[in-house]
Amino acid sequence: MTGKPSPPSECQAELHRLLESETFRHSDGLHRLLEYLGKKALNGGAAELKEYTIGIEAFDKSDDYDPQLDPAVRVLASKLRHKLEDYYLKEGAGNPLRVELPKGHYSLKFSTRPEDASPQRAVLVSQVRRWRWISAALAACAVILALAVVQSRMSLSQRHPAAPGPWTPELQAIWKPYLESSRPVLLALGTPLFTKFSGAFFRSPSINDWEEAQKSAQLPLLQKSFRSSYALPWYSFTGVGEATGVFLLSRLLHTRKPNLVLKKSSALSWNDIQYHNVIFVGSPKFNPHLKDFPSNRDFVIEGGTIRNLRPRAGEREEYRDVWKTKVELVEDYALIDRSPGLHDRGDIMVLASSSTDGTWAAVEYVTEAAHARDMVSRLLQPSGDLPKSYQVIINAKFKEQVPVEISYVTHRVHQGWP
Repeated sequence: MTGKPSPPSECQAELHRLLESETFRHSDGLHRLLEYLGKKALNGGAAELKEYTIGIEAFDKSDDYDPQLDPAVRVLASKLRHKLEDYYLKEGAGNPLRVELPKGHYSLKFSTRPEDASPQRAVLVSQVRRWRWISAALAACAVILALAVVQSRMSLSQRHPAAPGPWTPELQAIWKPYLESSRPVLLALGTPLFTKFSGAFFRSPSINDWEEAQKSAQLPLLQKSFRSSYALPWYSFTGVGEATGVFLLSRLLHTRKPNLVLKKSSALSWNDIQYHNVIFVGSPKFNPHLKDFPSNRDFVIEGGTIRNLRPRAGEREEYRDVWKTKVELVEDYALIDRSPGLHDRGDIMVLASSSTDGTWAAVEYVTEAAHARDMVSRLLQPSGDLPKSYQVIINAKFKEQVPVEISYVTHRVHQGWP
């Protein structure tokens, strides 16, 4: 920040605006810290502030308070630094002064709002702000759209509270291992990686690992463009297909298996997998645990393709999505993949596609009676059960991102799969 120092009266007025703002007045911890640091800065006592002193004076810590064991002040200071940036991008964008908390210090800095150095810089700032708004709006729209789809289907289920169609022998055959097991069923909701900047979110479709994202050349460029002091991993969004898929599974199973558990994939642990029957909903890149499962699978999802590693006569080597335009998917392939759980205990099912719409189709295929009948007719063993390990590829055609036609393509049955 390069603005000039400001008179104390104007600094006091700016501190008052901050404390009364929507950004700070509803957060007790941030409000107390901002008020304390502001008074110290205005009274000339901020230069020597230490973490211990702040804990004692601002947060009533006991005399034996040890900042090394209790990092509350450091955590709040970091949050305050980011909140100040957010405030001046939004609520306080037109304020005559700026307040910041420099890294490594507890002394607030007051300065006048710097004027743009050139028309070109003004244009750049305007564009960055516009993209901040667009990226945040897109992220919010994704969540709202997903919730709207789930809500509409929940409303439909309230009018027709039964499962989607009759419970048939074929549905029983598919879900028997999950319904008759004493192990609870866990639905793992695939959550893609976003990067959160100050006032913006960004997602690269090719990157879903934070370590990889940190090594990307994009990250520092975006952080600089957004003028953000931080870049953090963010796993709070999911696709419409994944959200709809979890709803369909819950509607089908919850009356027959009441102890259903839901977790987003980014919060899933190996302990969860060991003690549950797990249904993964979403692309393997959104469910990172899947890459560490031992397997000799014939079909794998890579990018926008399902690859056939050992094609048989008449089969393709790959099954690829088809787009009418860059935003209109018209055809895709999805995978239903069942295998034993860890140490051959329990069951794992993966319902996935490279697209969120394809994932929706995969769930439809194992929850709708007509599709279940088709699948079971191809897999049923003489014992009346389905194999313990199998993969099924399906094809789906879409209208307005909704699967309107789903058909069987091919499958594999695996014996003695680890």
